Amino acid sequence: MTSISKNLKKKKIRLNPYKRTVLFHCSSMGEYKQVLPIVHNLRQSSIDYNIVISLFSPSVYENIDKENQLFDIITYIPFDFFLQTLKDLYLLNSFLGF
Repeated sequence: MTSISKNLKKKKIRLNPYKRTVLFHCSSMGEYKQVLPIVHNLRQSSIDYNIVISLFSPSVYENIDKENQLFDIITYIPFDFFLQTLKDLYLLNSFLGF
């Protein structure tokens, strides 16, 4: 198990098992900024979701507010290794992915 997978497994405890999980994956700062209003609207909706954002770029991960209350989990998942990425995504058990 990679350190990213271990970190993600620890963070998964924050998710409510009775809520559906929505995963957003962003590969750039521009994509991250485009996701923010969508997530804000999801938080305002009558349906309550676990919202997870995964980031491809280490520079984006290092330069965002990791305490942003819009997200239940903010994580770094590089898609360098396909099988490991699938395992990490399976761990999240997401309902929707963007």
